[in-house]
Amino acid sequence: MFSKEEISRFVNSEDLGGQSICLPYGLKTPGDSRDEAIEVVLGELKKSQTVLDIGSSLGLFCLTCLQHGARAVTGFELNRDSLSRAKRIANFLQLKPRYLRLNVEECPDIEKHDIVLCLNLLRYLKNPLGVLRYLASRASDTLIIETAHVGERDVKSIAKFWGKASKLPRLPGFLMRLLVASMFKTTSNALVAPYSPKTSLRAFSFSKTALDAVLSTHMKLFYSVQIKPSRQKDRYFVVCKKLKIKHLVLVSGACGSGKSTFIEKALPSGCSSTLGLNDESFAVVSGSVIRSRKLSKFLPGQVNDSVVFHYDILPIHKCGIDSYDRDPSLDVLMCAERVSVVMLAPGKDQLLSQMIASETANGSMPKYHSDLRNKYQSPGWLSETYLDWLDFLGRRLADVDSCDVYDYHGLSNQLNRVSSIQELRGVIESRYS
Repeated sequence: MFSKEEISRFVNSEDLGGQSICLPYGLKTPGDSRDEAIEVVLGELKKSQTVLDIGSSLGLFCLTCLQHGARAVTGFELNRDSLSRAKRIANFLQLKPRYLRLNVEECPDIEKHDIVLCLNLLRYLKNPLGVLRYLASRASDTLIIETAHVGERDVKSIAKFWGKASKLPRLPGFLMRLLVASMFKTTSNALVAPYSPKTSLRAFSFSKTALDAVLSTHMKLFYSVQIKPSRQKDRYFVVCKKLKIKHLVLVSGACGSGKSTFIEKALPSGCSSTLGLNDESFAVVSGSVIRSRKLSKFLPGQVNDSVVFHYDILPIHKCGIDSYDRDPSLDVLMCAERVSVVMLAPGKDQLLSQMIASETANGSMPKYHSDLRNKYQSPGWLSETYLDWLDFLGRRLADVDSCDVYDYHGLSNQLNRVSSIQELRGVIESRYS
């Protein structure tokens, strides 16, 4: 135990501004109590969950979560002095958070936590979009963000710069500030670097619409994204609930390979039991649907027992994505506990025949499919395309708890299990050589 005098000396001698933390003997550190943010966090915290706090400072949120039933808590803090003070405060309270001096922008390798907190930090980062994606990958259930849209001081500096640098007609200062505030607080493209030395550390500001677009559209990891107002000027909270899929069946192949036929006919006729799809009410989704809509619009809930994912491996080039790593629809692979990969790769002649039959109407084909016909006949093109897809799957599914791989033969209706994606690579190389 620590004496009142010892704790009092600590409070009076250290620079403890920023977070007000209640200590033994009725003492507390000076600073903001952060009651509103605590209310948001505790509203999501469930007993025995784990919590990761990015920019934990003196440890207010780490300590509060432990006091309200969190099983384990980790705090990232770059400032050495803050880290040292946070450890002493935890000792005073006889609590044991884990504090690490790590830079979140370096995406440190750390285990997932049920809840990840990023409170009043996002706008100070050099690479906020990269950090958001990293935090989404570290959250098992919930990501809570507190940030701010363009504030009054930022509006003034942007308006001053814009008034000098733009070709717009000169406007009175108050009208220019009104124009800037209106544009950057409501647009979905509001990602702004203020031009004042006084705000140089606040590199980015997001409007609510912009941050919702980043979290719901640019990545497909969250079932829901809820914006909550804050009583503090210009600030707001975002509560993101991570999508969870217990079993994802990925049915993939080139155009004309028979993906729709497999889902509509082969699954009901016996392949579903082979894959362990015992739930007759599983959801079926496609890459195009996932890309264009929020997940909550077509999936039944945050937690899904079984989902069948119909994925055409070719349209990334048609859409201008050009890389599987950049396709947001494939984020859902990171949300699955178990993945069953079903590859449909018919022989070249069969694939070409099926594609022509399915895409020809009134004796003609769309230009896209006409170009595909030529590519299918080009030496090595199919092999390179399928192998590129398998290389991506090998990287993306490396951390999945359970992954089964199958090669489906449509003519014989046979679903053959292979030992790994690497073995399937050899099958594809042989088939399209």
